[in-house]
Amino acid sequence: MGEETPEQKFERISRAVQDSILQNYPNPERRGCPGHDVVRSVAARTELQPDEPWEHITHCSPCYEEFIAYKEQFRQERKRAVRLRRRTVIGLAAAVATIPVLLITRPKDGEIIAEWDLERYAPSRSIGEDQNRPPFRAPLKSGRIRARLPLGTDEGTYQIEVRRTEEGPALKTATGNAQIVDGHTILPFDIDLSDLPAGSYFAAIGGHGHSWRVQPLILE
Repeated sequence: MGEETPEQKFERISRAVQDSILQNYPNPERRGCPGHDVVRSVAARTELQPDEPWEHITHCSPCYEEFIAYKEQFRQERKRAVRLRRRTVIGLAAAVATIPVLLITRPKDGEIIAEWDLERYAPSRSIGEDQNRPPFRAPLKSGRIRARLPLGTDEGTYQIEVRRTEEGPALKTATGNAQIVDGHTILPFDIDLSDLPAGSYFAAIGGHGHSWRVQPLILE
C-alpha cells in the first residue's frame, strides 16, 4: 500500500474519533441531553464553538449520533442547493446563447423592403396627367419603405395610405417624418403589408397639411 495522503489520514482519524465517541459514552437514560433542537443547531454551525452543548454532545453517544445524522442531512441539502444553482446557471447560459440566433433569424426592425422614387416628379394630387408613370413596388412583408419625395418638398410629417382604388378607402396606413438630406427629401416609414393579397393597388402620400400624391403600387 502507498503512503497515506494528508486527506486520507485526516479521514481515518476523524472516523476513529467518531467511532470512539459513539461507543465510549453510552447514555441510555439521556441524562443532561440538551434536546433535538439544540443538537440540530450545533450541527448547523460552520465553525467550532467549544461551549456547553458541544461538550455534552461529544461526551454522549446518543446525542453525537443525532449530531452526525443532522450533519449528513445538512450536507445533502447543500449538495442539492449547489446542483439547483448549477442547473439555473446552465439554463440562463443556454437562454443567453440563443439571443444572437434570435436576433439573426428575426426580421430586423427598420429593414428596408422597398425604395420609392418620386424625386423627378412635380407635386401632384393624382396620376391622371401621367398614366405611364411606373408603379411603386413592394413585397408582401413587414418592414420599412424609403421614399424620395419630389425635389423641393417640405420636411414634416406625412401619412401614407395603401388603397385598392385611387380615391378609395385606406387598407393600410402609416406615418413618417420626411427630412431633407443633402438636398433630397427622404421619407422613411414602417408598414406591414404581409396580410394583403398580391396585386395592383395605389399608394397615397400626403395629409397633415400636405397635398396628396397618388401613385400606382404593385404588391408582390
